[in-house]
Amino acid sequence: MPQLIYFEERDNHYQALYTYDITAIGIDECYARQLCTYTIIQGEQYELIANELVNDDEYLIVKHIAPNEAGECEQINEHNKGIQLEIRNHDVATNYALLQRITCSTHYEIIRYLLKDNLAIQATTYHVRSSEIDEDRGVYVLYVMPL
Repeated sequence: MPQLIYFEERDNHYQALYTYDITAIGIDECYARQLCTYTIIQGEQYELIANELVNDDEYLIVKHIAPNEAGECEQINEHNKGIQLEIRNHDVATNYALLQRITCSTHYEIIRYLLKDNLAIQATTYHVRSSEIDEDRGVYVLYVMPL
């Protein structure tokens, strides 16, 4: 069975951090996760440094950054209510203010947002600075700044 495996890079060594069976999560979720530049797992923030294909397995090599800082209005996703995407201001001074919350029905819809460089929200165009999958809350997040 093909797997999506997160590996943490530590001192030029790789330690398995999290594993998914791709047939269980679906190829669309697998691809969406690979497009995220940051991952939150068990209260810790990781940055994606490499994305590798090894036989049938997808490897995401991540580097530990720091404990995760909670932004304003963070909610845990109720999985029976769709896949959540938050769009947040990429400014620590605003505590990463929530600009918009979108509910998607598939990961292909999430991928559509993750592939964008710019988004128009409430008559303002924003540049996407980074993307994140927050495992702890079960949501995707785009961090944006006004153009």
